[in-house]
Amino acid sequence: MGVTVTLTRNDRVVPVDFHLTDKNDTAVDLSNTSAKFKMAPSGSMIDTVNAGMVNQSAAGGIVRYTFLQPDLANAGTYVGEIALNYVAGNASGRVITARGITVIVGDEQPE
Repeated sequence: MGVTVTLTRNDRVVPVDFHLTDKNDTAVDLSNTSAKFKMAPSGSMIDTVNAGMVNQSAAGGIVRYTFLQPDLANAGTYVGEIALNYVAGNASGRVITARGITVIVGDEQPE
């Protein structure tokens, strides 16, 4: 996926949309899917985030995760992924994972 998201430590509510495409750069059909966003500190296998996402556009392949303050409590570099679970139809039970998401949480800016 190759996406970098830069956020600020202790931000409260930050919605971020992810556009999922296949190898031909065509939007992934998100009909009949549920999605989870997972994030862990770089070099760790322990998730600090493992939460549901909102499907913003099934046809457009867009899902949204809203970062909350606890997700952004510690500055650092994190590795994220999106897991799509097909819940109906011919692909029911199939899980596709989109990796390659880097989340950089920087220090708060002085006011």
